[in-house]
Amino acid sequence: KNRLLMLKLSMNLTKYKNKKILILGLGREGLDSLRFFLKHCPDCKLGVADMVESDKFNPQIKDLLAENRDIEIFSGENYLTAMENYDYIIKSPGIPFFLPKIEQAAAENKITSQSRIFFDNCPGKIIGVTGTKGKSTTASIIYEIIKKSGKKVFLLGNIGIPMLSYLDAGDKETFFVCELSAHQLYGLSKSPHIAVILNIYPEHLDYYRTYNEYIRAKANITIHQKENDYLIYNSANPETLQIADQSPAQKIAFNDYQWSFSGKTKLIGGFNLQNAKIGAIIGRLLMIPNKIINEAKSLATQNKFDE
Repeated sequence: KNRLLMLKLSMNLTKYKNKKILILGLGREGLDSLRFFLKHCPDCKLGVADMVESDKFNPQIKDLLAENRDIEIFSGENYLTAMENYDYIIKSPGIPFFLPKIEQAAAENKITSQSRIFFDNCPGKIIGVTGTKGKSTTASIIYEIIKKSGKKVFLLGNIGIPMLSYLDAGDKETFFVCELSAHQLYGLSKSPHIAVILNIYPEHLDYYRTYNEYIRAKANITIHQKENDYLIYNSANPETLQIADQSPAQKIAFNDYQWSFSGKTKLIGGFNLQNAKIGAIIGRLLMIPNKIINEAKSLATQNKFDE
């Protein structure tokens, strides 16, 4: 089964064959992208670029570059000039889209991202969670409920676990719970099977030119959904309500959803109760027994992630 998945993945990556590919940004996600392309695209000509000087790269990057000396390295303040000589640029989320050189490369259809490659090639079902606040807690609860049900599931994305290295770890029965920032959603051409929008508030406006651009980036979590997909959203937040109105998916407003958690609960504050309710909705959609879903009440208090 894994051999077939690897073959299918290789076929889907044929557009990168014998092309020049630049990994732009060498944080956790950039490192994962570099490993992915070294493994799956041996015929590619790879380069890396980062504003950090190469002598200050983290040890894992240094080791990988030492093992693969044909990788071109661009570092320091002029690192963006490297883009001119590459066919495709895998841009890390932390680098703004609205730098002139990035915009020029995007106009030439050179820019892509780890999240876009993952969505285009994912063999299983994606459950995407976004919101200005509360993403990590909600995604973790959803993951725990699915995991306890016995289904195969991975927790990935903005929570600190890059996505690409998990592409060949799943199959069509696998669930991928992805915490997604606006930066990861920007430019996607596919949306998750189940999308969750918790809330949208004016943040990251140093990264986007306007608040509306930030909202449009968030909207990618549902805009490309189909009628057999699901959107779970916050009907009390004007921005998420606006996005839901444009969605083609089946819609569930989580703040209007009724769910009684059995037994004693230590849930503290409305956010944790809200997150547990979202877990309950998704558990119901996946036909997970109520007993397992009800454990969301304890998972919400045990979770170590920030709201």
